[in-house]
Amino acid sequence: MAGATSALFLLDIKGRVLVWRDYRGDVSATQAERFFMKLIEKE
Repeated sequence: MAGATSALFLLDIKGRVLVWRDYRGDVSATQAERFFMKLIEKE
């Protein structure tokens, strides 16, 4: 099933995870926070 959602994260303005739903068990909350920090670095 290509392109399916693996996880859904809601972050606050500082990049901390507020709410998440992990559908497959392959993404952690820490990875979402790291991704957010990389987005901030790109700006």
